[in-house]
Amino acid sequence: MKPVTQLLTAALLACGSANAAFADAINITFEQPPCAALSPGIYPGDCYLASGVLLSSTINFDRRVGQTFSIAPDTQAVSAPNVARASTTFTDVRGDFLAASGAPGFTDFISWNVTGSVPGQDPWEAILFDANGLVLASTLGFSDQLVSFSRPQGDIRSFFMSIGTFAQGMDNLRFDTPQSRSLAPTPDPSALALLGIGLAVLFRCRFARFSHSSHELEPPATV
Repeated sequence: MKPVTQLLTAALLACGSANAAFADAINITFEQPPCAALSPGIYPGDCYLASGVLLSSTINFDRRVGQTFSIAPDTQAVSAPNVARASTTFTDVRGDFLAASGAPGFTDFISWNVTGSVPGQDPWEAILFDANGLVLASTLGFSDQLVSFSRPQGDIRSFFMSIGTFAQGMDNLRFDTPQSRSLAPTPDPSALALLGIGLAVLFRCRFARFSHSSHELEPPATV
């Protein structure tokens, strides 16, 4: 029975590895933006669309106004020289995830460095939202620090940073590759086939053992 056990174990491990939906962490440092500026320092919200995120300068991304963001040098940048900020006159930076298919995306991890904090400022706030716009998690702060969130449920749909001063921004935006809900993690077909074969072999072995045991228990024929 050991070969059958090994076969089943291998199949289950393959299914488990196929269930890992999020991989290939993305790191955006805001150096050398992959798109052209709309005006000095102002970039379109879909500049990092290829990386799976839409950025804007308002909490309501569906509004036409604010669907831009700023990239500017900051002496406190973690990966010098640039950081992302809200466009002029705005005080928020928002990101919405998209999957490679173009459908709404979800991730299980996100982090960024808050930069540009000054003494006496209002607190900044970092918030995560799910698909329904409900708050998943939030945190407040007054100084530069790393903001990090992990959600094993993989339900992070968007993020939001309300800045405490116009000089604040974010640097080193990191997140796991966004996935579509319609493409939820499923076992690999080959792993399922292997599991099916293993179960069939196990059933056959048990049936053969049962049949053999039944013959041994049969009473001797009488004449």
